[in-house]
Amino acid sequence: MKFLDDVGLRDTQKASFQKRFDDWWHSVSHADRRLFALALAERLSNAVDNYFGARLFSKRALMKSFIVSTCVLVLCLGLTGIQSGRTIGVAPWEAYQRTASQLEAIWSKEQPPPKTEADRQQQQAMKELQKNVMQYNSAGWMVFYSVCSLLVLVFLNSGLFFLSVVYSRLILKEVIAAGRVFSTITLLIANFALVFPVWTVVFLMVTVLFTPLLWLFIPLVFVLSRLSVYWLFAIFAGG
Repeated sequence: MKFLDDVGLRDTQKASFQKRFDDWWHSVSHADRRLFALALAERLSNAVDNYFGARLFSKRALMKSFIVSTCVLVLCLGLTGIQSGRTIGVAPWEAYQRTASQLEAIWSKEQPPPKTEADRQQQQAMKELQKNVMQYNSAGWMVFYSVCSLLVLVFLNSGLFFLSVVYSRLILKEVIAAGRVFSTITLLIANFALVFPVWTVVFLMVTVLFTPLLWLFIPLVFVLSRLSVYWLFAIFAGG
């Protein structure tokens, strides 16, 4: 096998690995594929139960999920940071400063004199909004936002990972109990149908969290949703 040649093992070790692989392949080559797949699924379920614990909801499962999800998140942020030339893959302080600079540049433009009472009220409302927003344009608020956004990212990621593991373990046990191809496909589709929308909602929350400029549109979303629920679906669907 080319893999054994590439890893640099001795000839005796290569022969031992080759013999074990040949024996295993000979033992499963004539086995029923469905039973073989169920055996692998049962082994996987037992391995997951040994790591997270037999109970789906437990302190051990929660801590293990937090450790695994946080390590994966740190690894992804580190690799993204290497690619982008930053310390970590996300920089909430840069987004905070950029948003403040953009808003300050917009509000610093000279406004034409109001022609009507409605124009005067609109300009007055914009000045009040500018005053309320720009008071948070400081180093202290930037540090507070950066720390809180990273903590929220960690806990959102951990919560989603934990719930995904719980639901996937349930699906895996149902697949083993069913033992039929149609039931397996149906359960896997159900798993994807639930996990993917939840992941999409979490991704949307993280996007809003790390884009402070979008915060100004959150009140508008609630106002439009009060007028009609279709506005809410249109905003989330990108329509």
